[in-house]
Amino acid sequence: MKTWTMLPLLLVALLTPVRGTAADEDPGEMANRAMALYEDPATRAEALALYHKALGKAAGKVRIEILKNLGKAYGAMSAYAEAYPYLHFAFISEGGADLKIREALEFVRKKLSEAHVQVRVETTPARSVVTFPGKIGPHRFRTPATWWFLPGTWSVRVTHDGYHPKEETLVVTAGADTVIHVVLDAEERPAGGPKPSDPTPPDAGPRGSDPTPPGKPDVRGIPGWKWALLGGGLALTAGGGATWLVGWDRGDGLNKEFSGRYAPAIAATQQATFDRRWKREVAPLQISSYVLWGVGGAAAITGLVLLLTDGPAPVRPTPEEGPAAGLQVLPAIWGDGGGLILGLPF
Repeated sequence: MKTWTMLPLLLVALLTPVRGTAADEDPGEMANRAMALYEDPATRAEALALYHKALGKAAGKVRIEILKNLGKAYGAMSAYAEAYPYLHFAFISEGGADLKIREALEFVRKKLSEAHVQVRVETTPARSVVTFPGKIGPHRFRTPATWWFLPGTWSVRVTHDGYHPKEETLVVTAGADTVIHVVLDAEERPAGGPKPSDPTPPDAGPRGSDPTPPGKPDVRGIPGWKWALLGGGLALTAGGGATWLVGWDRGDGLNKEFSGRYAPAIAATQQATFDRRWKREVAPLQISSYVLWGVGGAAAITGLVLLLTDGPAPVRPTPEEGPAAGLQVLPAIWGDGGGLILGLPF
């Protein structure tokens, strides 16, 4: 075939969009396929695996939505220990603003607290990878990490790049939540040798997003606008102080400029000039400082009260009978495409 006859075919090939391979597939599209697969009980294991693969590639709002649906999927399968961390990661990633996720998280916590014990794993070095034995396959998280165990003997594996892996045996007894600390032994490496990379496990949540350790308040889930309200109030109050100092300096300058003895006729003129300049140069600064103090003080006090009285996830009572554990599939939009979203009545 001659070259000029091949040009149209080459042009069509160049202009035809090439569908991305599985390696570079959009995580939102992967989550869409996982939702569709989840409808069929026969393909739910495949759906969960695809969810986790998408989670390892997702970021931002897409990641939060995958965390939500992954937690709900495990919850619908009564795998509450698996559901809890993903719902928790989604909850704190949104700053505790999603009431439905809060209710789902509280429902799961109540179910777990009936027979499970919460165990927090801390490690040296920090941010090691701990593998928990879940009901539906193992799950890997960065430490410190928390998992719910039934009473009994369990084994968790802890790894960290540059350290010997360790299998830790846990004897979990019914009662209060516990904390364990695992110390890894460093591997011997040649002096000056490169340190191998330490990849983040695909299931790991955002940094600092581990569920609340026993007995410690979790301020990381407090919405950012409350901190902004407190900080903005303090900034306005400081601005009022600075404005008052500028006004005081100008007023002091005027007093010095017009101090002295004047003849009666001149004194009246000087007083009028002084009053006029005071209203124009000093009074606006005084009024501005009072306004800034009032608004800033009110905002700072309000922000402080909200921070002290409104925690990130207060445990509210759930009806004793609990909601029905059914599964609904609802339409949703993911990025540029459509899909399904899992909706649970908890």
